[in-house]
Amino acid sequence: MEPGGNVGIGTTIPKSRRGIKGGVAVGATYSETNVAPADGLIVQGSVGIGMTTPANRLDVYGKMAVGRGYAGTPGPADGLVVQGHVGIGTTVPETLLDLFGADKQLFFSNASVPTRAAISLNSVRPVGGGGGLHFQRYATAANGGAFQANVMTVDIGNERVGIGTITRVRDSLGGLGIGRSGVPILS
Repeated sequence: MEPGGNVGIGTTIPKSRRGIKGGVAVGATYSETNVAPADGLIVQGSVGIGMTTPANRLDVYGKMAVGRGYAGTPGPADGLVVQGHVGIGTTVPETLLDLFGADKQLFFSNASVPTRAAISLNSVRPVGGGGGLHFQRYATAANGGAFQANVMTVDIGNERVGIGTITRVRDSLGGLGIGRSGVPILS
């Protein structure tokens, strides 16, 4: 301990109130059975940054920036800015946002509207053949959350597009279906 009140662990010249040279293991089990990474930190329990009662393994109150180019740059209010690729359901994202898994849907909601939009991409479509890209409308959770309608479907496997229908026009040249439930207005 220095005369100014700084305390050092592994160092005799701490520059902060608490200075630790080397790795740190926190937690009843971690501190007695695990070796922390060199000059790093492992934590057995929950961590709260900017808060005192974390409910998850990691809770961050406020904004956050991730990435070498964004570190030290203010993030959006109560948001996150990420440099590089983000993987959801994958540890090797190949694009800026890489979604992997059985449920590949993005939902877009507006609290003042009773419906929400969804974009989904799947490799197998139970109705009407091959996989595709689907623009859909769902009720919000407050209104039951159920599927309401396909706004547009791009059937990749059968090379067809349907607007307002799940079942695309089935002609020999490929088709564009505009209408509902397979009854096209125009084909």
